[in-house]
Amino acid sequence: MENLPIRLKEPLGKSPNIVLIHGNWVFGKVPQWISNFKKDLPGLLGDVNIWGEKLPSPVIGKSSKWLPVLESLIDENTFIGAHSTGTLAAFRIAEKHKIKVLVAACPYDTYKLPLPFPVPQIERMGGWFDKDFNWAKIYNNIEKIVILAPLHDKSIPEIVAQRVIDQFKNLDEQYGLNKFKFVRPEGGHEIVGNVALAFQQEIVAVVNSLR
Repeated sequence: MENLPIRLKEPLGKSPNIVLIHGNWVFGKVPQWISNFKKDLPGLLGDVNIWGEKLPSPVIGKSSKWLPVLESLIDENTFIGAHSTGTLAAFRIAEKHKIKVLVAACPYDTYKLPLPFPVPQIERMGGWFDKDFNWAKIYNNIEKIVILAPLHDKSIPEIVAQRVIDQFKNLDEQYGLNKFKFVRPEGGHEIVGNVALAFQQEIVAVVNSLR
């Protein structure tokens, strides 16, 4: 099938395994931020394995199509960088699998967004919200969690992004593990400019911190 990745055939060893997950509404090629990160990160991190390809049903991402592809790439040495709907995929993965790190940009936890925010209930068709997220499982299966919630996101209202932040912040306080952080870069929903820079910097910082 076109655009499906080749499953990694050899153990990844100690080299970080970085998986980049785009959001919905992808027309044409893989989003530019993924192409840029695939080009830049090896120079910043050295020996790394990076996967970032266009997923099946890239316009309205469906959990039934995305998760089998992504789960074939995941091991306990995986660092996920996810954007928008890609963060939903990352949360569902972490409910079932241990991963090293999640850096999640523009996350949300509901399709019921208040007007005038344009993310429609059509996202419900993706199957991501068929059951509640198990935040405790997600938290406990990830070594380090970073949330990027841009200050001027026109797609994800601040109250929704803050709810995701609070889930992890409260669990961090409950367990006393100090493994969660959040960043509020200047910028909007797209991974460009300051948001792209912050996203890439957080990936580099957390990979280096766990080596």
